[in-house]
Amino acid sequence: MSTPVIPIRRTRAPRANILLRVALLGSLALAAAGVAVWLLASGSSSGAVERQGPSAAAIGAFEEKTGVQLVRVALTGGSGIIDLRYRVIDPDKGLVVHDPDKRPAIVDEATGGVIGDPFMGMWMHSKSIKPGVVYYQLFVNRQRLIKPGGRVSVRLGGVVLRDVLVE
Repeated sequence: MSTPVIPIRRTRAPRANILLRVALLGSLALAAAGVAVWLLASGSSSGAVERQGPSAAAIGAFEEKTGVQLVRVALTGGSGIIDLRYRVIDPDKGLVVHDPDKRPAIVDEATGGVIGDPFMGMWMHSKSIKPGVVYYQLFVNRQRLIKPGGRVSVRLGGVVLRDVLVE
């Protein structure tokens, strides 16, 4: 009589252990991604020292003198056009922004380069302005002087607002 041969199975980690390990690794990766996003959004401790734009006092003085509120400075058209937007808050004072003797300009704070010849916008056309309306000036960004994320000074009506972040 022969002895029956019983095949020996190789044992593997139970499927539940594998799924548990995959779930744990996925959770850790998700947590790490969440921490990375939070750190980027909140900035590091050295970022807290970095200037975040014009001070409230500088913005208030600019608005008081010009009668306008700076809305944004942004690059468009493949960074070839600088789009300057401002909202009129006091139409009487705001007329200084459209004075032909006090042309608007954008100054790159890193290089000191000046872009001061708007080619399109309300500066050239408007003799009267209305409160609450957002007006614009467009400048050609010659030699791509102004960079996204850079800092500029905005000159409107002979008044300068420094440390403006370019979008």
